[in-house]
Amino acid sequence: MTKKRFSVLRSTCVLLTAALAGGLTVSGAAHAAPAAISFAPATFHATGEDGSASLDNNGTESADFDRDGHIDVALVAPWQDNKIVVMYGDGTGDFSSPQTITIGDSNNNVYVGDFDEDGWTDIVVTSESLVSVLLNDGGREFHAGDTYDLQQSPFQQAGDTLDSDGDGTLDLALNTPDGIKVLFGNGDGTFAMGPLTTPPGSSSGGIVSVDAADLNNDGIVDLVAGDAGSQLVFALLGDGTGSFATSSTKLVPFEPTTVRAGDLTRSGWDSVVALPESSPPGATAAVLLNDGAGNLDSPTYYDAGVANPVGALGDFNGDGDPDILSVNTVSGDLVVLAGVGDGTFVEAGKFASSSGAQTPTIADFDGDDRADIAVPADCPDSFNLEDEICLASLLNQS
Repeated sequence: MTKKRFSVLRSTCVLLTAALAGGLTVSGAAHAAPAAISFAPATFHATGEDGSASLDNNGTESADFDRDGHIDVALVAPWQDNKIVVMYGDGTGDFSSPQTITIGDSNNNVYVGDFDEDGWTDIVVTSESLVSVLLNDGGREFHAGDTYDLQQSPFQQAGDTLDSDGDGTLDLALNTPDGIKVLFGNGDGTFAMGPLTTPPGSSSGGIVSVDAADLNNDGIVDLVAGDAGSQLVFALLGDGTGSFATSSTKLVPFEPTTVRAGDLTRSGWDSVVALPESSPPGATAAVLLNDGAGNLDSPTYYDAGVANPVGALGDFNGDGDPDILSVNTVSGDLVVLAGVGDGTFVEAGKFASSSGAQTPTIADFDGDDRADIAVPADCPDSFNLEDEICLASLLNQS
């Protein structure tokens, strides 16, 4: 059992006491039910790697790396080694030909994008102290690009790809012990160090989740971030130069190890969903609505299962409203809460993966224009592959 997998079992007693003392509000109001959400039983695809996949926010990403029209998946496996795995999709929801690539050092996360603007999707790999660029040559061939020294916090690293300065090239925003550091993309696969943003009230190395957002509809990319040490969620407005200013800070009664931004209210601007590493019972997802100027409301809480440090937003029933996907790491259950479109959510189902389920990625893996789920997890006993990682795919039948 890795340190990260063990950490999701930590006691919630202290957090529960604090939440009750603060008058925790858990949503239980009835709302009009969105369209039903369902998935086919998970199918499993061996990665050829042992250990545990990454439990960081960006441990798994999806893209069409070989430009065959089918979505593929890149994942860090195992998180304590210098490997990533690319699983190539065949357009039916199956994956084959796992490709193991050695790069970096004690990797935790992968970020994807066309960083050299040649039409092929590249990969950036991050570890506790390195940022390594993996450039796509086509034909399922990659070569190592430049490497950059950048200390990130121990254990859970975080970041996102974005165009922070509006020049049309992809940048990176990555957490460090001192705050969120921007690496400006040069458009040729290289990066230059940019500004550092340190949100007031953040703990040293505490920021564990970062997501690009549009908080005030001004055409400049913003950020939302979660800080495990201070239990704070930040709304950060971008100024178009790679710097960000804190517009709102909200306390949640858990460690917000995943924060995700999405238009939850059909307003044209993003609000925030936070998922915890540990939390009070029945309050394992927090929704913080935004007023359109980057000011977050007090959180409303929903039951998204237990031990759910990672998750994502996706539109699983095709109604245009983001739904919440919460990964229950220990049990392997995937809990979905359906968005109503007014900032509220209703239970939509629990779907089985496998024990040790880690960071999910959402994409259309079978070409039917519906959002599917892929999540690294322990291979089932039927595989007779002890301690090996499989990629579980759950195809959308909504």
